[in-house]
Amino acid sequence: MGHIAGYDFDLFISYSHNDNVELNRHRWVDEFHEALANWLVKRRSYDKLTIWRDDQLHGNTAFDVAIENRLKSSALFLALYSRNYQKSEYCQRELDFFHRYHADRPGGLLLGEERRILPVLLNNIPFRDWPKPMEGSFGFPMHSSHQEGILGDFTTTNDDNFNKQLGKIVDAIEAILLKQPTPQSTPAHTEKRVQIFLAETEDGLRKQRKRLKEDLKSKDAEVLDGIPPPDTYADHRAKILSVMEQVDLSVHMLGSWPGRDITDQEDTTYPIEQVEIALTCKTPKIIWVPTDLKIETIEDKAYKKLLQRLETGTRENMQFDFLRGSPSQLSDVLLQKQQEIRSVSHDSVPEHRVLIDTHQKDQSHAYQLANVLSQQGLDVDFNQDSRDPLISLANFERTLREVEQLILMFGKVTPEWLQGRIRKALKVVAEQFDSDKPLALETVWVFLLPGSNGKLPLGKLPPLLRIDVLDNSYSDSIEPAVVSKLLQTHGLVSSS
Repeated sequence: MGHIAGYDFDLFISYSHNDNVELNRHRWVDEFHEALANWLVKRRSYDKLTIWRDDQLHGNTAFDVAIENRLKSSALFLALYSRNYQKSEYCQRELDFFHRYHADRPGGLLLGEERRILPVLLNNIPFRDWPKPMEGSFGFPMHSSHQEGILGDFTTTNDDNFNKQLGKIVDAIEAILLKQPTPQSTPAHTEKRVQIFLAETEDGLRKQRKRLKEDLKSKDAEVLDGIPPPDTYADHRAKILSVMEQVDLSVHMLGSWPGRDITDQEDTTYPIEQVEIALTCKTPKIIWVPTDLKIETIEDKAYKKLLQRLETGTRENMQFDFLRGSPSQLSDVLLQKQQEIRSVSHDSVPEHRVLIDTHQKDQSHAYQLANVLSQQGLDVDFNQDSRDPLISLANFERTLREVEQLILMFGKVTPEWLQGRIRKALKVVAEQFDSDKPLALETVWVFLLPGSNGKLPLGKLPPLLRIDVLDNSYSDSIEPAVVSKLLQTHGLVSSS
């Protein structure tokens, strides 16, 4: 069962086996398939995604019922279009069958507004030479040619353009996945319905708050709000404290104005008081402000001071995420939060949890390392990728509060990227240092990759955090000796 309802497979990869012959110890289609699956499943968190490819078959295999059944039960068709594909009768039969079969089915060759056949261009073949089933598509280049008439060659995984070109394919597939209902299976236990308290806001944000409430309910969240209408200070406080004990998450939308005064307490307002009460509770919180909010121009001094403290101050033992962005970005973050809350397991927690953070330029090495560590019984997280940098950073900071080890992959990325991640880790440690919870993050590892020159580009850092270096810069593969050092230094090998 795939991610898209009604299909056994989300993606069918069609290719010429001549494009996957070994060249310089690399098989291009194998590496493309692995990188695509890793990016979608690990970086974009589509863990139910299914991809089918006939990697066990050969060029002379009959086009049989088994292939037809897989084409019938696949939602999307990825044609790795090359000169070999163009000349392959077998590949053309796969493409034609998918096109003819699904054209006659309900919905046809579109999923929503998106085409189901996605041409991935391994050579620069002109549009006029494309087969009819691919007509009307733009295609996704994965080749080196920039000039019409020059065929070019496949973009290799060690080329900086590989991840840039692959990223566009990932984005296109995700745009389709996000709009499709996922299949509903019978759960082994009743799925938790997330309870969210949607706090009071100022009048200027009421429309956005209403839309957010409707969006949350459409995602099967239980929304608690309506506190006030007018209550006295004591009654209001008692109600909020009671609500905070019930809910899984509270959401506070703050804007340019502090909101309505409390009935018998004119020196504060309902939105301000609800934030202040929430900050004293252990319930997770998201505090949101619009992208263009200029805190320094706010007239109410007490309110301005509160916002400044929330955005840039020390959080001490207050568990909250501060998000500056658009309402749609808030909605995306809340959807992720709901999924996290629902996925909390009552089973035993893995002994060690590791977060691997990587830039697109270095992610192929990150996938290799993740596979090795997972085989050692470690619980490995990836910083969930998003096209929106704000959401990516929020994901990173939130997960960082829960893991023991952070591994930063440093190869072709800029030193500024690495330094920014180190500063964020130091910030999280400093915030946890004054809290009543034990520190989770023990060590930051910098995993040096080819492109780093084997050097760590960091200046003087405060001694709040242990930073260790793993030098894998001399090899394109993850070296066992380097992994062994990582596992042994802190006894990371799971005892299970």
